[in-house]
Amino acid sequence: DMDGVVHEKTLDASQGIYTWHGRHVVISSIIQKAKFSKQEDLLSLFSEFIENANPTYKIEQINLVELCGRKGIGLIESKDTQNFLYRKIISKAPSLRVPRHRLVSNLVNSGQYQLAETEIRLFESDVRYLDGPMTRFAALIPIRRALHSPGLEADIRLSLLRQGYSQLEAGIQQHKNDRLMYEALC
Repeated sequence: DMDGVVHEKTLDASQGIYTWHGRHVVISSIIQKAKFSKQEDLLSLFSEFIENANPTYKIEQINLVELCGRKGIGLIESKDTQNFLYRKIISKAPSLRVPRHRLVSNLVNSGQYQLAETEIRLFESDVRYLDGPMTRFAALIPIRRALHSPGLEADIRLSLLRQGYSQLEAGIQQHKNDRLMYEALC
């Protein structure tokens, strides 16, 4: 029934590596919504895909990264469930940066600053440097603490804001083309 709508291509039959391509993004989206209308169905699909992914193949790495987007894990409503899936991807393919970016972004946005700092340190340990997004997240943590932590004295808030600001200034020197770094600084 899917002939002409979904195309299957064999990459490595001995390893069971196949790709499916939808003819059109809108049609693929309709199929996804019809087949996986419940959050539990999406979670099951994503979990199974991550468990069976073989990150030694470039196509599988690309698919794991694409899974981290708005039309993948972003469709899952619960941030905790998203974080669970990002951690599964990280354990499966630790060299991929995007799942770590998404995880740290979720942690910072939900006020889990200590966990975000830990994940940033793990990223730096594994990858050996802080890329633009991780540098930005590291700088946003003291800024968010200053803005959202109850009971802080004004001078401590100001100190945290200055710390974040100077980290962003240094980040811009390292990552001159990162427009989100400039946006955060503004």
